[in-house]
Amino acid sequence: PIEFKTIHLKKSEGPSGGRNAGTKVAKGKYIFYLDSDDEITDDCIEKLYSKTCIYTDVEIVQGGIWAEKNIAFYDISMYKEIEYVNDNLWVRKEFLKQKSNLPIVVWNKLILKDYLQYNNISFEPNLIHEDELWMFNVMKSLKKICFVTDITYKHYSVPGSIMTGLRIDYSNKCWYIVLDRIMDEITEPMIDEQIKKYLLFFLQKESYYKTIGSRIPLLKKILHKASGQLQIALIAYIFLDGNSLRMYLNQYCLTGKKEGLLRQIYYDFRSILRNKIKK
Repeated sequence: PIEFKTIHLKKSEGPSGGRNAGTKVAKGKYIFYLDSDDEITDDCIEKLYSKTCIYTDVEIVQGGIWAEKNIAFYDISMYKEIEYVNDNLWVRKEFLKQKSNLPIVVWNKLILKDYLQYNNISFEPNLIHEDELWMFNVMKSLKKICFVTDITYKHYSVPGSIMTGLRIDYSNKCWYIVLDRIMDEITEPMIDEQIKKYLLFFLQKESYYKTIGSRIPLLKKILHKASGQLQIALIAYIFLDGNSLRMYLNQYCLTGKKEGLLRQIYYDFRSILRNKIKK
């Protein structure tokens, strides 16, 4: 029989607090997160659970998603022939692609509760974009994943919901917290790939970070994790703040190519020196 338990939190901590509380008291072997404004198909849990009967050590089973908007963003049809993977390096490579097809959402995943507890994976309270931080931590430890490419979940865009009604400044503030936490927690392997993924997020919101005075502290954290040409480029970017160098950093994030970084640093330094001499 299905049993429901209502949990009353002493204070609101957003969806993260609710998920943490539910995970803590759950008695089942698996956890499934469902957003209140979405729905699952009638056979969702049956289809996801059937994979755990075949692959008994699987840590996460990812189901197919229908979305009211941005349906291509959630498309996992490319994994139709894969079904099961037992390789953390594969998970990392897929997740760290700039256009990753691993859904960076917590819902529509059947998750082994012991996996979450053993790896101490939970949600940051009172935070939106918490899925990004949660998935980053999952990426570091996840080895065994299954795919059910049939649609098992329907995601709706509801006017007035947290994600559709949020203010831009609050969204950016939460993104700063997410990026700050991630930069603290980046570890081997594939550090370069991790920096590429999250440096691009930083560059997209950099003007906001300048406004609140957090641009330099966050850049320094990224710099601390970087090495080689990228480290030199970031040092120059902190001091020069040049648009041309920013363009090359964007190129590096999107393509991995570092060609032109050192040359642009030279040109930017030369331009500054010339301006000072003229004065």
